[in-house]
Amino acid sequence: MDHDKCCGCMRCAEACPKKLIVKIPFHAVGTIACNNTDKGGITRKVCESGCLGCKLCEKNCPNNAVHVENNISVKDFSKCQKCGICAEKCPRKLIFFPTDIA
Repeated sequence: MDHDKCCGCMRCAEACPKKLIVKIPFHAVGTIACNNTDKGGITRKVCESGCLGCKLCEKNCPNNAVHVENNISVKDFSKCQKCGICAEKCPRKLIFFPTDIA
């Protein structure tokens, strides 16, 4: 997403037929780049980069900021301390921090 172009209207989310776009805080840390809720086996068959719900991010977060809910990783931005462990452990490399994005 381009922060300079986004006005926060959420029309993109409304238009998405699969409801894969969600609003996150503008200055969020540790953004998770997938909102698919299919189980890992199904995701693996149709998507090379979707969240598998493996819980490695959840198990390794020392701040209890990441949880897998409904087969998808969800971050509590108020608890995230930017340690980056969740991003390191994600096998699909779906968690990004501001320094990861050009």
